Amino acid sequence: MIVGITGAICAGKAALAMYLVSTYGFEAVNILNIFKLRLLQLQNEKKERKEQKQKQLSSTEKAEEEKEEESDEEAIEPDSNDFC
Repeated sequence: MIVGITGAICAGKAALAMYLVSTYGFEAVNILNIFKLRLLQLQNEKKERKEQKQKQLSSTEKAEEEKEEESDEEAIEPDSNDFC
């Protein structure tokens, strides 16, 4: 059986929950804690995706820089006699 308890601040929700736990052997679960854990998981996943994307971008940039360096090395230097 699942029982949800809602109410205003200081309405006795926690007292009722503890009564159900002690009298009838219910298990008290605070949904707010579950939401907080899930939010932390989502934030961590977002952070990991961002870090992976940054790593991919930096590796792509490095590869582009290496290509530019190679093309610079392969470029033919102009002969000093080519200028008037």
